[in-house]
Amino acid sequence: PEDYNFAPTDLAALIANVMFEFTNQAASKKITLGFDRPVNPLPAAEIDEGKIRMMLENLIDNAIKYTPKEGKITISLSDRRLNTAQPAVEIKVADTGVGIPPEEQKKIFHKFFRASNARRAEPDGSGLGLYIAHDIVERHQGVMHFESEEGKGTVFHVALPLRQASQLVV
Repeated sequence: PEDYNFAPTDLAALIANVMFEFTNQAASKKITLGFDRPVNPLPAAEIDEGKIRMMLENLIDNAIKYTPKEGKITISLSDRRLNTAQPAVEIKVADTGVGIPPEEQKKIFHKFFRASNARRAEPDGSGLGLYIAHDIVERHQGVMHFESEEGKGTVFHVALPLRQASQLVV
C-alpha cells in the first residue's frame, strides 16, 4: 500500500519500547503490565514500524483505559506460526478489563463504534482506534481478531506475516 514503508524490524524491541511509553499510565491505576516473549529471538518482520507502533499504542491504551485499578495487561509475542506455510508472528494484548458485550462484538472494528460499557467507563473516545488498528493489520496482510468476556477482559490477537507478499519469490 502507498504511504507504508516496510522494513525489517525487531518486533520484540518495538513492543518493549511502546510498553515503556505506557508505564506511568499503567502505574497510575496500579495495573501490572507484562511482556511475555519467546525464549529465542524472532526473525525481523517486514513491517511499517510507525504504523505497527500506532496499532500497538491503540491496543495498549484501550487495555489500560478499560481495565479497572489493580488489573493486569499482558502483551505476548509468539513464534508458534514461524514454521508454517505462511510464517507469521503473533502478538496478543490481553487485559482483565470490562470486556465487550457479546451483542456488540461484531461491530467493534467499525468506524466510530464504541461499546456501551466502554462509553460508560470512558466517556471520551472517537471510536476510531480499533478501526485504524484493524486497517493497519490488514494492510500488512495480517489478521486481527479478539475474544472477550464481559466483566472478565479481552484478548486481541494479531498475526503479522514475516514477509510482505510483494517480496515473496514465486
